[in-house]
Amino acid sequence: MASTIYGRNTAVGKYANIRGIKIYYEVYGQGEPLLIIHGNGGSINNFVYQIPYFAQKYRVILADSRAQGKTVDNADSLSYEMIADDLNGLLDHLKIKNANVIGWSDGGIEGLLLAMYHPDKVKNLP
Repeated sequence: MASTIYGRNTAVGKYANIRGIKIYYEVYGQGEPLLIIHGNGGSINNFVYQIPYFAQKYRVILADSRAQGKTVDNADSLSYEMIADDLNGLLDHLKIKNANVIGWSDGGIEGLLLAMYHPDKVKNLP
């Protein structure tokens, strides 16, 4: 949705240097961490309805994946594994021991890979 602040919220939007790129992310709410991962070609603003709902109970963490949204990567390769490792790095950057994880489409695959390669970081993957 073009009118949403999500994905371009100057009050909460930040960049983190993770694995050689600047990853754009936003955090909303308080409580247990909940990482929400968008699908291929998507961005944070894909979750315009989910963010306010989950932010009532959780600390909602969203990032524009490598080479998508506001996260630029000019490399000539991209893989699910790279994005899963980026998300692990983002959780480290935010000093989050583990998080509940929800992924949509390719974000679901990336959530599964995050759980496989960094099982200590994933509390629940519904």
